[in-house]
Amino acid sequence: MVEELDLSWRRVAPLCTCSVLLVEDDPTSRRALGTALQRRGWSVCLAATVAEAKGRLDHGLEPDVVLLDLMLPDGDGGDVLRDVRERGLDAKVAVCTGVADAERLNRVIALGPNAVFTKPLDLSCIEGVCAGA
Repeated sequence: MVEELDLSWRRVAPLCTCSVLLVEDDPTSRRALGTALQRRGWSVCLAATVAEAKGRLDHGLEPDVVLLDLMLPDGDGGDVLRDVRERGLDAKVAVCTGVADAERLNRVIALGPNAVFTKPLDLSCIEGVCAGA
């Protein structure tokens, strides 16, 4: 089931138009960031786990940008990043982390994300990734 966000209460002019797969296990963060991105005019698909993200891709989703939480309940952002690269998708991938796990972060960086951000996220950094998509 795809999480729907109610944005009828406010619209802002889009800064850029792109599709985003947002993979974040924290429901409050996922909803807040998804809403902020949609208010900027971006098409957002939400996933809470590695399995959900891969399922979206299995069903034909080809996002311009993939925003990945580093630590997920059933793996880490690197699992999704690896899958995106193996599928040959032309998506920009940004990994977001609030944890200082250098070993895990180095493994993910070796997979070649387009950007790595620390939490809390600054939307202007994400806008830069989307603008390059």
